[in-house]
Amino acid sequence: MRIPRLEEVLDLTAGRVGLNVHISEEPDGGLIKRICDLLSEHALMDIAYLALGTESSLRIAREYAPDVPRACLVSQDDSPKSIAIAERYACQRIQFFRQVTKKQIEQAHEAGLICNLFWSDDPQNAMAFVQNGIDVILTNCAHMLIARGFRAFGGDPVDPG
Repeated sequence: MRIPRLEEVLDLTAGRVGLNVHISEEPDGGLIKRICDLLSEHALMDIAYLALGTESSLRIAREYAPDVPRACLVSQDDSPKSIAIAERYACQRIQFFRQVTKKQIEQAHEAGLICNLFWSDDPQNAMAFVQNGIDVILTNCAHMLIARGFRAFGGDPVDPG
């Protein structure tokens, strides 16, 4: 099976799905710049973002295309440090590992950040994170979470009660 190019995925989805474009490390910035250009060309700034795992990648993206949303994946094992880095690079999102506390989620919200959780495949476990303030659950089992009342991209919010 042929893996589609990002341009083909963007054409096929035509803005109907949210995109988390994860780039682990990109030293020279060429890939980041190309993806920023594609997201801008396809007018996807409201539903797509770059998830970046190094400070140099965050810096490149901010300098090159400040309007393309960024998620901080730096220092995910140290939530307070990750929040500080997300603020430093004017990120719109932060992605936490499962050790994140309710207080740290509140601190991220106070900084204006949307909080992603990496990851939960269990609906009950995911709901506990939602009740603690997590905004987005990354999962391998979206169908199971949706079947248990979680909203899909663009749907109505979940009632954690």
